Amino acid sequence: MTIRRATWALTHPSYAWGVVALATLGQGASNAPIQTLRVLFPFMQDEIGLSRTDIGLIVAALAGGATFTISLGGWLADRWGVRWVAGFTLVTLALPLLGLTIANSLFLLMVFALLAGMLQAPGFPATARAVLDWVPQRNRAMAMGIKHMGVPVIGSIGAVALPAIAVAAGWRWGVAVLAGFIFVSGLIFVMAYRDRPREVTSTAGSLRGSFAELAKDRTLATVTLWALVLSGVSIIASTFFVLFLVEEAGTSKITAGSLAAVMAGGSIAGRFAWGLVSDALMGSRRVLVLGIMGGLTVLALAGLAIAPEGTPIAVFGILGFLLGLTTLSWRTVLVVLVGEMATPGRMGTTIGAVSTLMSLGALGGGPLFGLLVDGTGSYPIGWGVTAAAAAASTLGLLLVARDPRPLGTLDQPEPLAPRPAGNNR
Repeated sequence: MTIRRATWALTHPSYAWGVVALATLGQGASNAPIQTLRVLFPFMQDEIGLSRTDIGLIVAALAGGATFTISLGGWLADRWGVRWVAGFTLVTLALPLLGLTIANSLFLLMVFALLAGMLQAPGFPATARAVLDWVPQRNRAMAMGIKHMGVPVIGSIGAVALPAIAVAAGWRWGVAVLAGFIFVSGLIFVMAYRDRPREVTSTAGSLRGSFAELAKDRTLATVTLWALVLSGVSIIASTFFVLFLVEEAGTSKITAGSLAAVMAGGSIAGRFAWGLVSDALMGSRRVLVLGIMGGLTVLALAGLAIAPEGTPIAVFGILGFLLGLTTLSWRTVLVVLVGEMATPGRMGTTIGAVSTLMSLGALGGGPLFGLLVDGTGSYPIGWGVTAAAAAASTLGLLLVARDPRPLGTLDQPEPLAPRPAGNNR
């Protein structure tokens, strides 16, 4: 096939939605460790003797690894294209996960979690760049929502399947199955995805410059601060909801895993629904939509904080679904907002810079919550403090941030441009 015919095939509208499908697979697979390993934490606690603080440290290691590489991943996606950045990191992500299967101490668990975090992080800005490259603004948040649905879909499957595997064969076999799935997903992405023909080297700029842009833009800085706090809230909810159900509510591990699947189901609905709301009902008013999601997050966390002893399982199911609908779904709209605010040609770099700062929230959220609950012996206090942090950041977002561009100015993705000679992938 000639380059001209290949370009026509790639720019045909049907391929744009094929890209959304591939990005959905890539996003879901790259986030699978942090989304699915949480249901195995009770099994790890029993075998290795981990405390709640230890669990928080493992989650922090995953987030800490991401801090080192997520901005680099976005920058490389701008310069080299999405295909090899996302595909390579997916394939190699299987290696540290296999390392987890031989870990027998907190130290080794944290080392392999750190490596897994470093390799999973670049998939987020890279697959976001894929959607922003191919999908026009009028459908962009909805398409991004579909992409982000890959995370809870895989999370819900893992929440049901991995505990069953752990009961039958041990938690290490569950991690091995997860590693195999991610490896195959990476191969599929590399074979099926093609980068949109464009010039990727002239505007990518430097990594340091991307952080300077954040500091200069008041709305972008405010949105980033809100995302940093909500990122910590998200990691707390996704990590400690299962442990809370087992330790505080007295449910079985299997029941807790099923309720985690309910939470993931809420996230599946939320990531698509909020994208649709942002595009069709709110006229691309991304900041307002984020504020609404932040407010509902506060309500869900407050519900967990005040739930009395003997609360029916159904109530926890409703609260878990609401957490999934909001707390685990806001990145859909956030990434579109950041991408639309970015300098053309620097979308991946800017998303990566914002994501790096967001990861600081994930890095600190888990350990701080674990320390608070271990120190006070009270999950309600932990949920209450978390709700207060979410409320304060959301109020600041609504008071300061504004959608930066008039509607109708971003109806098309970046214009096509031929790649330099020898760079047609």
